[in-house]
Amino acid sequence: LVRVPLGLFRGITLELDLAYAMQKYLGLWETETYPFIREAAARCEWAVDVGAGSGELTLYLLLKSPAAAVHAFEPDAAEVARLRANLALNGLEGDRRLTVHRAAASINPNPGFVALDTIGLDAGRRGFLKIDVDGQEMHVLQSGAGLLSRGGVDVLVETHSESLEGECLRFLEG
Repeated sequence: LVRVPLGLFRGITLELDLAYAMQKYLGLWETETYPFIREAAARCEWAVDVGAGSGELTLYLLLKSPAAAVHAFEPDAAEVARLRANLALNGLEGDRRLTVHRAAASINPNPGFVALDTIGLDAGRRGFLKIDVDGQEMHVLQSGAGLLSRGGVDVLVETHSESLEGECLRFLEG
């Protein structure tokens, strides 16, 4: 257990293995996203963390944003367990603003998948959507097409190829 001393997650207590997560601990992990996240989080009324992992961004949103609703999507049971442990470490277990979906956000209509357009977010309010799903970004974006088409959503998408980045940009621009 460590309390992060620097960076975006400063002051948040996390279960971190410092042999693998020293950058996160030192506030050096994905620093290029920090200004955007701070700005988007400061003005969002709802937020969605798709690919929440162990919940660092979810915790940040609950602790440092005015969001009335935060949705964390994470299909991996072990990661959800870490997310829940991190919520408890920060006194956020049972926070009424949070919904944890042990599912993937996607257009796939099968069990274990949830479309963003179906989770009851108010498209008329300012939102923040973060996507980090290692290859399924377009499925997530398509699942929230109605929400995104109304504007007022800051979107942060991590992609792992130039072609996927281009595809996501074209979708968002359309």
